[in-house]
Amino acid sequence: MRSYLAVKNVGFFPGTYFGREGPCSGEIAHFQSRSFCWDVLTDPAFHKRIVITDRVLIDDKSPLPEESQSFMPHLSAIVFLGPIKKSVLETNGIGLKTYLEQNEIAGFIPDRKDLLYDALRFVSNTTAGLADNPDDAVNGSLMPASYQTEDLNSVSAPKEYLWDLAPGDMPAEKYTVAVWDFGTSYNLLRIFRENGCRIRVVPPSTRPEDLVALHPDGIILSGGPLSGPGARKIIPLVERIIGIRPLLGIGGGAVTLAQALGIDIVKLESPHHGSAIPVEDIRSGRVSATYQAHSLSPDIDSTEKSGCEITHLNVCDDTIEGFANREYRAVGSLYTGVYRENPHFLTEFNRLLQQPA
Repeated sequence: MRSYLAVKNVGFFPGTYFGREGPCSGEIAHFQSRSFCWDVLTDPAFHKRIVITDRVLIDDKSPLPEESQSFMPHLSAIVFLGPIKKSVLETNGIGLKTYLEQNEIAGFIPDRKDLLYDALRFVSNTTAGLADNPDDAVNGSLMPASYQTEDLNSVSAPKEYLWDLAPGDMPAEKYTVAVWDFGTSYNLLRIFRENGCRIRVVPPSTRPEDLVALHPDGIILSGGPLSGPGARKIIPLVERIIGIRPLLGIGGGAVTLAQALGIDIVKLESPHHGSAIPVEDIRSGRVSATYQAHSLSPDIDSTEKSGCEITHLNVCDDTIEGFANREYRAVGSLYTGVYRENPHFLTEFNRLLQQPA
């Protein structure tokens, strides 16, 4: 079916639906990667977003269990800029097309992929609309992107639970960590379970005093679509647990932790959405490939004035990717690892868990 993708302040691009056919709108996330990253389909950080893939080959399959980052997909639509195998376009019972249809994800294949790819170099932090006629698509692109408290509820746990779904033999549980669920990635839970942590996931509505009353060895603030009013309501709650237990903020959780520590936040000119994004540990000079899904970053001057140490910088634009506050036993990381490599924050957080209270 013919359809149109309208990008705010740029124009519209004709193409065809692939997956669910129906109008949608949302903030654009241009995901840059050397291969198609199946994580984006279920990553809570892409809630209500239109994900535009890089120019990579699209295989015919659905996400494997280890590629699932949540209990279901959360994005509004996905746009394919790369070559697509012929089998993907054919109706079948197990492939990508069926997966998108069953999960009600709108897919889009532009007629001129090169034009859309070139246009993305000149826009950032913008919105788009997808519909079967140009006017509806343009109207959709003009709708503001917003993420409210109810959005957190739709990507998080409604009740507290223990998570133990990592495959294979797991090490003995050495620590108990409480994950404050603002849109938790399963990869994060796998990393800590494989590290010997007992994982207790609690919903975003949990009160700080109830969280501390669980007596965890450490607390993790997960990422998800934290931004705007939804995030501002959480900041004073995080302030109340700073210094009581070791704290680790990941992705959007790191942005919220930074604000709770008194750090100003800036909007990135070019949001960090992708895998294999290079990040440097400025203490050792080591560069690691990372997975990222965020458009906000701590301000460098504000971070230094807050008493926090800047530990990691983005190699491409010198923005902050990691920070630490030794006094309050808090660590923030705006990325996670790829290729099964343990990210630095795992070592940092382990060190904090081993310190006496």
